[in-house]
Amino acid sequence: LSCTHSHCDCAVHTASSGSISDRTGSQDYDNDQECVWIIAPTAAINVTLTFTSLSTEAIFDFVYVDECDDPACDTSTELAKLDGIGHDGKNFTSTTGVLRIRLSTDFMVKRAGFDAVWTSVASRAITCTPCIAGSYKSTNGSAACMLCEGGKYSTG
Repeated sequence: LSCTHSHCDCAVHTASSGSISDRTGSQDYDNDQECVWIIAPTAAINVTLTFTSLSTEAIFDFVYVDECDDPACDTSTELAKLDGIGHDGKNFTSTTGVLRIRLSTDFMVKRAGFDAVWTSVASRAITCTPCIAGSYKSTNGSAACMLCEGGKYSTG
């Protein structure tokens, strides 16, 4: 992760829930700032980000929320490009279990920045039960049984 300012921790967060912010506290964020945070809770099947406050310079400074295929975030889909005010309480959910949040500011006006919290839902544990020798199956139609010894177990 690459950050251009010391206020940004540019961390990968793996906890099932938590909070992130631009880390400026009661001060405004700085100009010419590029910050990135990855939220990738361990074993999450989805993660939801909720903004508790967001204030940026309208049209020029943005907070992006991207859904990523994995924590490296080489492949992503933009869920939101937020600027200005009026986004408090907005939720964004990734069904891949990984979100990237980016703060990008220009060279002029500063604002308060953002604070957000996230929650996640962990994947259901795979429990294997014996099945007919030579076959294995999943009760939900997924390939989850590939984690079990082939031909010997199925998910319950």
